[in-house]
Amino acid sequence: MKMRVFLSVFALLLSFQIAMPVKSEARSPEPAFNEQGDFVVQQNHFIEMVSKDIVCEECIKVFTHALNETGKVASVTPDLEQNKFHIVFKEGASMSDEELTKLVTDLGYSVESIKHGKI
Repeated sequence: MKMRVFLSVFALLLSFQIAMPVKSEARSPEPAFNEQGDFVVQQNHFIEMVSKDIVCEECIKVFTHALNETGKVASVTPDLEQNKFHIVFKEGASMSDEELTKLVTDLGYSVESIKHGKI
């Protein structure tokens, strides 16, 4: 009986395409409803940035603080092993390559690459 309930709930979650939580600072977009009452998942812009200079926890704090000061960022998830940063923006917000590069270089770091996408 418990297994049947579990499978029913699991199937329901899959039908709504809701992601299960993962251990990460990044958060999934909040579910929302449109004017007709239909369930929709908001899509947010994200950037994956590579910087070989941001290599320690203090660097991450400085970089994250500067991003948060823009008022555009929902979350920042660092991956120090690959020197990557996954930056998710608030709904309707974004940042150009030039804006991000200026922010990073003003902090004294360099940018190796920038990729854009939507989640």
